[in-house]
Amino acid sequence: MRNIISTQLEIGQVDIANIVIDVTSRDDSPLILLGLQHIYTTESLKEAVFSIFRRAIKPPRNNANTVAVDRK
Repeated sequence: MRNIISTQLEIGQVDIANIVIDVTSRDDSPLILLGLQHIYTTESLKEAVFSIFRRAIKPPRNNANTVAVDRK
């Protein structure tokens, strides 16, 4: 299966699971970010979500009738 995101961290990067999100904010953003962080760090949830994405987002079709035009 293709890697969606490289699991190998580079210098200066922080693992998503180690990011501390300020939950004292009255904005909705921290709650959304906490939810996304939970999905990303829970393997079964992540697989389920990406499975839904793969079904919902179809790759572009390669029609035999489509003619490519080179513009110079």
